Amino acid sequence: MITLAAAAFVLAAGLVLVLAVPQTRRFTIRRAWCVLARHRLQKLCWEGHLHTRAGRLPLVLLARPTKVGERLWVWCRAGLCAEDFEARIDQIRAACWARDARVTRNTSWSQLVVIDVIRRDTLAAGHQVSSPLITLTPRPAPAVPSARRPAPTSARVRPEACHVTATPAPAQGALRKESR
Repeated sequence: MITLAAAAFVLAAGLVLVLAVPQTRRFTIRRAWCVLARHRLQKLCWEGHLHTRAGRLPLVLLARPTKVGERLWVWCRAGLCAEDFEARIDQIRAACWARDARVTRNTSWSQLVVIDVIRRDTLAAGHQVSSPLITLTPRPAPAVPSARRPAPTSARVRPEACHVTATPAPAQGALRKESR
């Protein structure tokens, strides 16, 4: 006979195993997100009137975790298509608590729609990684500030230093003769 203390011990050991081991923790969290995304998509289809006239919802065949979120394979029943999901992409994003969502139609079977729920940006830098090359390259010595010269004023500018010579522009007739 199982006592309450034995059941609590087994439950606590299982919880510690799930939380302590990184692989099981990641698997459990990702699986929970897949179940949540599947449930929220089905709820969106019902509430957003994304179903057939008879009230039949599209089937969520599979929900798999990816590196950036989840991928859901949806079987559209007669009367639904990928464009219906694309028209509601903002509602899918909000319903699944996602950063973004993408809808793709299968090239072989148009009734099969793949919805990518994107939660994480794997390319965004969470922290900046310093390069080991910084220590290998010599850094230039900081420039010693020289004596600052005062800005030129009209009293200190020599007129001959400001004299600009311009070359005269060719006459209009000269250009026409050369082009012939």
